[in-house]
Amino acid sequence: MKINRRRLLSIALAALVLAAAGWTAWNVWASRDLELAIGELRAAGLPTSPRELYPPTVPEAENAAHLYEASFAMMKNLPDLRNDEWWDDLPKVPPEVRAALPAFGEALDLTHRAGRLPACRFELRYEDGLTMRIAHVPQMRKLGQLLAARAAVRVEEGSLDGAQEDLRALFALTRALRDEPIMVTQVVRFKLAKRGLDVLETVLARSGSRAAVLDRVRPDDCRGGVSRGLRGEVVLRLSLLDWGMLDAAPPEAVPTTLRIPGLRGPTLKSSLARMARHDLGCVRAVERPYPEAIALLKSLEEKCSAEADALSGLLLASYSNAVKREAEVAATLERIRSRS
Repeated sequence: MKINRRRLLSIALAALVLAAAGWTAWNVWASRDLELAIGELRAAGLPTSPRELYPPTVPEAENAAHLYEASFAMMKNLPDLRNDEWWDDLPKVPPEVRAALPAFGEALDLTHRAGRLPACRFELRYEDGLTMRIAHVPQMRKLGQLLAARAAVRVEEGSLDGAQEDLRALFALTRALRDEPIMVTQVVRFKLAKRGLDVLETVLARSGSRAAVLDRVRPDDCRGGVSRGLRGEVVLRLSLLDWGMLDAAPPEAVPTTLRIPGLRGPTLKSSLARMARHDLGCVRAVERPYPEAIALLKSLEEKCSAEADALSGLLLASYSNAVKREAEVAATLERIRSRS
């Protein structure tokens, strides 16, 4: 019996040693693979640290962010248009939105002043990684929606001059978001610009000089938006290497393998290395013309599906959709300009 116990103990210890050796080898390999992937990103000129995402400082007097924030404060106690279904029907504006527009007049007029300033920089904390607050984005989205709606109403009322000023403010607002390396910000920008172009077409249909209207409203073609968003995605995702971010996340948002301390390190490093290379592939893809970019992203997405990499597949699908939105804006504006 003693011999059996000794054998069992020896077997157990040997198993532990082998497991520890295996884990160590896995962790070393994963760490090295992640280092190589980060090196590939740097070699391609992509940022890999939060400090690289910060834009140049903007002088206080030239920063439109302060005026936009003042507009946010004006909207704080106004009714919230929670139902966004009307947004997809622009340039048609439903009665309840028409009725609400006058209450937002002062806030919208302030965006006209903001749009005349040369720069816009909201204070963001990129070092917070995926937990970074972007509270300005839904507020800018709301302002943009209301500007587009008021422009559409003014067209119907025959106030083409007022509609053009609203559209000028709307496109200035989308350009204010242009340099933020955040994919969510860029997608909001695409949506606002597309609706603005839909309303612009109704203005152009009633205007004498289409070229003069385009010069006045200065539409945003949104080109390069996905590329900027990807630059931030790379860095923000690498912030997961700070274990505190995973600990602070809701349990349901964290994959099972990342909740187990022993598996978390090498699993996360392997996943980040794999996704970093997908990001690099995406950045290279979006440098191509839109049809080629979309096809390349689709092939990357199919590759992830074949490898049973569901998370990377979802990310690539979201990037592909973003490229399609950017392409739609660019194509719409190109068509509008070709008729002017």
